Amino acid sequence: CASYYDAALLASQIKVPCWIIGGMIDTTCPPGSVCAAFNRVQSKEKYLILEPGMGHASRPSYGKALGSMRKYIEKSVPPRNKEKKL
Repeated sequence: CASYYDAALLASQIKVPCWIIGGMIDTTCPPGSVCAAFNRVQSKEKYLILEPGMGHASRPSYGKALGSMRKYIEKSVPPRNKEKKL
């Protein structure tokens, strides 16, 4: 098991819509690394949110980003029929 992995290298395998949220004062995942990973994502639909003043924890804007994702999913995924046909 590796003690380190490079998210930017792994990000090149992402081909589905994605949202990446980073904090501008995050010392665990610095903004430069977050941007490098975002730039390697292969999806045509990708969104980057860099939050000023945020470290490695969520802020109210995180909830706004989740709302944006939820709207995208609701628009893109057809509703399931809850009735089972026998």
